[in-house]
Amino acid sequence: MAFVGGKSKKDKKTKKDKKVKKTGSKKRPLNPYMLAKEKARKSGAKTFEYKGTTYYKMTMKTGMVAYTKNKAKANK
Repeated sequence: MAFVGGKSKKDKKTKKDKKVKKTGSKKRPLNPYMLAKEKARKSGAKTFEYKGTTYYKMTMKTGMVAYTKNKAKANK
């Protein structure tokens, strides 16, 4: 069966994108604040200090642990 004014099924081609992988790029190291926060989170600490500021543990509704400067928002 011929299609009038259009392409047939044989004319359709599948195009495969070739992705080029970058080489030589490395993962950036975590900054000192993030390292301190992760250490506190993994140890289960209620507070941690960084550059003279105390951060308090708080748990989100989803159960995710975060740290905040605001003592009122922190879990008690």
